[in-house]
This record gives sequence, structure tokens and C-alpha cells, in this order.
Amino acid sequence: CFGTQLRLHAAPRLHQRAVPGMYGSGLNKGSTDIGHLHLIALLEYAQTNKLSVAALFVDISSAFASMSREIVNANWNTDQEFIDTCASKGLDRNKALQFLELLHSEPIWNDTVHDQHIRTMIIQMHTHTWSSFEYLSGVIETYRGCLAGTPLADMLFCFLMVWFLDITHRDALSEDLIHKLPFEEDNYYGYQKDQVNLEAHSISFVDDCAFPIIGTSTQIIPKIIRWTQIIQSNATMIGLKLNYKIGKTQPIIKLRG
Repeated sequence: CFGTQLRLHAAPRLHQRAVPGMYGSGLNKGSTDIGHLHLIALLEYAQTNKLSVAALFVDISSAFASMSREIVNANWNTDQEFIDTCASKGLDRNKALQFLELLHSEPIWNDTVHDQHIRTMIIQMHTHTWSSFEYLSGVIETYRGCLAGTPLADMLFCFLMVWFLDITHRDALSEDLIHKLPFEEDNYYGYQKDQVNLEAHSISFVDDCAFPIIGTSTQIIPKIIRWTQIIQSNATMIGLKLNYKIGKTQPIIKLRG
């Protein structure tokens, strides 16, 4: 009951910060059907324009159970500690610093007393947590993750996915890996160019993600390789482990030309 009430106050911050294409937990007024239609529309666009296309599906291992609570709440002792932790994983320190700058420049929580009170309660609810199992003696202290099915679980994981998808999008955009669709002035809905997002950005539903990759037949494979490198690097940085088993993290490709 308490978690449900806390969710009511925290959810507006998640909706405000969600990146385009996030459809889990009611974000962007979406659902699995909307995500499916979104991806189908991009595949049909590529077919109409005789472009090669790939949908890079990404599966996260033990997504909820392995969630980094520190990243979700931006809660660590010092920024240097975070950078050193990333470096110990083999990541570039400059990359970790770039991520910290994003956290500080576009925080999820405002500096208001109300927001900081909600954030503090969420942190305390996920500090010194314990689990027990029927027929087994003793308890287990947990310091990562959240329990799927509880009132705050999907919302907390989506907070983490905001950072993962945002930094991944920025990296891909900086390397010209994201295809931009042409704008049609005489469109059915009468939208102006500044009212629509023309980028073929990621599509996700909580922990399930698809990254549309569009280009010529000679571009598509190098783009998939570079996209995978960026996604793996950012997942490692924020404590996510990708599942590379058959049928999990893999691209579906349609070559044309």
C-alpha cells in the first residue's frame, strides 16, 4: 500500500524524463501494441524506399534482479568513486565522466523539498533489504535489484532504462548512426516539422528493446557492429548484462540493393 502511494508521487518524474520510444509502464501513452506498430512502420518505410534495415533486439539478463540501485537514484559516495568503478570494468574514464555530466545536467528529481523527500524514501526502501525462502533457514541481504511484481519495480527499472537509452541515443547520434526520416509537408494530420520526431530511435517496453538500423546494403553490417559496441559499453557502465544466447540479443536483417 505504501509503495503504491509512493509510486503516485514518483511516476510524474519518470513520465517527464522518459525518452521517445519508451512504452512500458504507460510511458508515452504506449503499450506493446504501439511498440509493435512503431517498429512495423519503420520496416515498411525502409521497404518503400528500397533501403536495407535491421532490428537489433536486446535482451537483458535477470533485468530486475540485477538493477543497479545506485544508478537509479544517482546515489554514490563521490563522482570519483563512480568513475573508478567504471574504469575497473575496462571502460574509458572520459565515457564515465560524460555520463555523470548527463546525470547532473538533466536530473530526474528536482531540488524541491517534495521531490527530495520522495527520492529519499525510495532510497531507504531499497537499502539494507533482506529476502527469505520457505523451508530455508536464515535470510539473504540484497544490495542490487528489485522484486518484480511489487508496486515500484517496473518504475525503478524504467528510471535505469532512461539513462541507458538516453546515453546510447546520444552516442549513436554523434556517430551518425541514427537514420532520419524525411518530413512530408502535406501530411494527413497537418503536423508541422517541429511537432514530430523524425529520428528512427529505439523502441522499448521496460526491459525489452529494439534498435532500428536503416541504411544502404553496404552500410548496414558496419552499423550493426558499431551499434552493438555502443550498447554493450553503456550496459556495462550502468550495471546491465546483455543476454547473447541464441534468440536473445541479435539482429534481424533485410538487405536490399
